[in-house]
Amino acid sequence: MLPRFCPSHLVVAVILALVVAVVTLLPPPMPLVSAAPWPQMTQPSDVGGASVQSPNIVGGEEAQPGAWLWVAALVAANIADARDGHFCGGALIHREWVLTAAHCTYRSNGRPLAPANIDVILGRRQLSTNEGSRIAVAQIVRHPNYLPLTYDYDIALLQLSRPSSQPVIRLLRGNQPWLELSDVPAIVTGWGLTVPGINSSGSDVLRQVVVPLVSYQTCTLSYGILTDLISPRMLCAGYRAGARDSCNGDSGGPLMVYDSANSEWVQTGVVSWGYGCAEPYYYGVYGRVSEFAGWIDAQLPGLPQPAPTPTQTPTATPTATLAPTAPPGPTREGYLPLVAYETFLPLFNGDFEQGGASGWQSYTLRAPKLIWPQNELGFAVTPRSGRYVAWLGGVNEEVSVIEQLVTVPPDEPVLSFWYQTRSSDQCGRDYGGVVVNDHVMRRFNLCRGTDVLSWRMDTVDLSAYAGENIVLQLRAETNITEISSFYVDDVGWQGLGAAGEAEP
Repeated sequence: MLPRFCPSHLVVAVILALVVAVVTLLPPPMPLVSAAPWPQMTQPSDVGGASVQSPNIVGGEEAQPGAWLWVAALVAANIADARDGHFCGGALIHREWVLTAAHCTYRSNGRPLAPANIDVILGRRQLSTNEGSRIAVAQIVRHPNYLPLTYDYDIALLQLSRPSSQPVIRLLRGNQPWLELSDVPAIVTGWGLTVPGINSSGSDVLRQVVVPLVSYQTCTLSYGILTDLISPRMLCAGYRAGARDSCNGDSGGPLMVYDSANSEWVQTGVVSWGYGCAEPYYYGVYGRVSEFAGWIDAQLPGLPQPAPTPTQTPTATPTATLAPTAPPGPTREGYLPLVAYETFLPLFNGDFEQGGASGWQSYTLRAPKLIWPQNELGFAVTPRSGRYVAWLGGVNEEVSVIEQLVTVPPDEPVLSFWYQTRSSDQCGRDYGGVVVNDHVMRRFNLCRGTDVLSWRMDTVDLSAYAGENIVLQLRAETNITEISSFYVDDVGWQGLGAAGEAEP
């Protein structure tokens, strides 16, 4: 998991060593302030089949002159050449304040930067020129809850030593939730890497790219929900097939959507982190601006607010023909929405003996399938009953999900299931568990030394959902190191009794 700030070589005061390898969200650049709301963009001819090594800014292009005048470049104060000193981005939200990512205000060794270490460049499209203005930073205000290990609350404010004459961008607030809906087209900008890699360099010219917003549920299908990586303070955007994304050096820059009701661009996200740049299956992760609006307003009273409209329409696409279309993703059989049914929905195929085509819907990043017959399992495990078993995980960087829309029986509201585990990984990296309506109900730490080598029953008390329809998920989530597996069989219901306990 990498942040997305990447000073090629940030030597500040003594020496500001910000390692490029530890940064991964490279936002692409884009809009014209003076022209139509959506500037001209060259659309990739085959995004779905594009290589992650694609040489263009991970699917983006250069911003046109006069576009995105509120976009800021953060540079090392003691490096005269802005292109050499650039390490992060930001957005002018007040004539004296720039919004950026909190991790952009720390050295790679975790020590905080001082205001004197950072200059902000505004009104400059090409870093190697002298256009626009270069302004010193007078004060850094970091969110007090920022967590460097997880990039939660990854937001900070930079007070400029003098006001800027450039236009500002308004922040999205919670009273316009339709601008954060899945598939709303957004634009991300930056001077970051155009080709992922330690030996790559950032762009001299501001670049831009269109990426669709994705829902929390969709994002957790890439990063997992048992891992707690995606918090309510985060927003995801991008394509499951990769090819377009922000990258190293783009951290702190704005993710923007168009507010058609008020005919203006608003900032909905702050470039924060991600797995690689434009990697297939992994979206860019941004700080969710609407979650921080209250904190920002407390620091800066009087920021621009959206103009009230008689009827607010839930559409954020300024031009329908330019709305990004997500390319096809990896194999999946669907993702159940949480909807209300008046009929009772029984748990079907809980013993998996009908195979993978009945009852359960499956999602996997890398596994060929999730419900296996014994003759294809080899000596890995023997089903507890019958011929089939659910095998979740089993490969690195995997999110395995089998799910079913069911009604919790009022007279038998306790979920029961049998499981085994295998792992060669350290604790705290891979997990298996039970999720109901996006809430983690049971989590098992899959790690060496804690293997469950014979079938063990566990139960989860769902009496709080008795009589209700729920989306029931059994999941396993693995990282890039050693392999872990979570085997499940004979899922069913039973009456109230002692509920099981998860692994420590």
